[in-house]
Amino acid sequence: MAESYKAAFEQTQAALRDDSGNVELLFRLSVLNAQLGRFDAALALADRALAGSPGIAQLHFHRAELLVALRRSE
Repeated sequence: MAESYKAAFEQTQAALRDDSGNVELLFRLSVLNAQLGRFDAALALADRALAGSPGIAQLHFHRAELLVALRRSE
């Protein structure tokens, strides 16, 4: 399964290079990073996505899950 996450990660990262402000791509890449155990990178991407669309509740929930995984509170 890790290989499929890596392939999805690479494809999403490539798409994001063409559209760096795309909130959906930022969110997807954040989720993929989290699934690969890259929680710091996932949090940074979630923050970028939230900066572009602060009203998306699912992004706030995802960010909270990342903070729990990182054992941080903010």
